[in-house]
Amino acid sequence: MRFESDQQVPAAHDLFRTESAESPRPFITHDDYLSVRPTQFDRSSILTSDGQEAVINRLLSTSSLNNLYGGRVTDRDRATSDTQTDAQALEPREEQRRLLEDDIRKYGKEPGPVLTQLMRDNAVVAIGESHLSHDPQRLNAPELLRSVREGGATHLGIEVPQSARHMLDEFNRTGNLDVSQLPILLRDESYVNMLHTARSSGLKVFPMDAEQGASKRFRDQTMAASVRQVLDQPNQDPSNPNKVALWVGAWHVQDFSRIRQPGPNSSPTVVENLRQQNVKVASVSFQGPYPETVAGRIAANLNQPQIVSTREAANFGAHRDVLNIPFHVYGDHVIMYPSQRR
Repeated sequence: MRFESDQQVPAAHDLFRTESAESPRPFITHDDYLSVRPTQFDRSSILTSDGQEAVINRLLSTSSLNNLYGGRVTDRDRATSDTQTDAQALEPREEQRRLLEDDIRKYGKEPGPVLTQLMRDNAVVAIGESHLSHDPQRLNAPELLRSVREGGATHLGIEVPQSARHMLDEFNRTGNLDVSQLPILLRDESYVNMLHTARSSGLKVFPMDAEQGASKRFRDQTMAASVRQVLDQPNQDPSNPNKVALWVGAWHVQDFSRIRQPGPNSSPTVVENLRQQNVKVASVSFQGPYPETVAGRIAANLNQPQIVSTREAANFGAHRDVLNIPFHVYGDHVIMYPSQRR
């Protein structure tokens, strides 16, 4: 896979670069992160779905973590009851780094062929991004979409209100795209380029989302229903049933079912909704080169992007981020992206 970057990464026998003394920040733990606002960290990359400053600030307060994702005393309490939590919180950062790097060396693979196989093996491959123009997932969207297309994807579902269906139908027919009808965070050049790549690759682009202002719970239900509708439609070639690649904010591809306590306040993601309906789904999230986290620093030092299965790589899948959420929640697979020259 060709990584979109402003620099050519050096050839190396190892997956990782050698860190220099000019590295911008030392590691900090997730507990440090809650009391420090790093000047070089783009906080909007934490909240990958809606990008609202007020929500980000709430996420960064310790007390609010009790209400994360599932309502009162649910997800975080269930997550922190995991017997690994206390041990990992006390684990030296360099030991965390060693375990993660060992897993990446053992299980890391080139992303393109893995996505192709995931699409062959599943009805849906859900890919999460951060809705930022410099998001590494978005910058590499052309390669990722060509890979899922090779694996049999017929449609691309995007996080756009269903009221834009006529506009996207016109785009599928003619290639003319009315960017003004896209949500404001989806209007940059890299996202538009992704849509044109999807069309030229033979993917039919369709809107999945509810209208602006709907609750996250209703939005995820709506997106899941939109995907099911496409999957249930007969393909012109009966031997090749419809398959869907989803391109949504990363919160929507996560699966909290193993750590969420069911209740009236829970809000299953689109991936969880589809799995509850017995749809075969593979989820793919990402880790950018953010220097304030252990995993982010490791990603920054890679020579090439690597995709890692959070099920195969036990230490990688169990690793918890600054919100104390294990990586296996973020996705079945996580693409680790190296740093880019600024």
